[in-house]
Amino acid sequence: MALAEDTSDLSRFRVTRVENYDSFVKHWLGVIKRRDQKQSESNKLALKVILDNGVEHHGTEFQKALAIATFQEQGGRRHVVDYSYLRDKNSWKAQFFGLGPERGLLRDTSLLSRSGNQYRFFHRSIIIVE
Repeated sequence: MALAEDTSDLSRFRVTRVENYDSFVKHWLGVIKRRDQKQSESNKLALKVILDNGVEHHGTEFQKALAIATFQEQGGRRHVVDYSYLRDKNSWKAQFFGLGPERGLLRDTSLLSRSGNQYRFFHRSIIIVE
């Protein structure tokens, strides 16, 4: 989507929440992709696999799947996910918060904040699924 040169007639542009979300996620993942971080060998390999296969696409899909699962599994009432490996390793939460370098990198590139074992999206509107 291009910006209009004449901003006086912005009413002709219709941007949905989903388009806005996708644009924001792509921008955020681009920022993460450019970060110069020290990585372990397994993380370097996982990062290479994700980068070679489209970090924007896979990161966006991971976040959408997490938002949908959180909304559905928690009845749309709660946007905070409590995850404990020992307690939740066989639950729906494990596919997003379990162990593994690819999963960890996708989670780290997501619009999530973490406090202890609680994960939440930066803003509640991200979890609203239409």
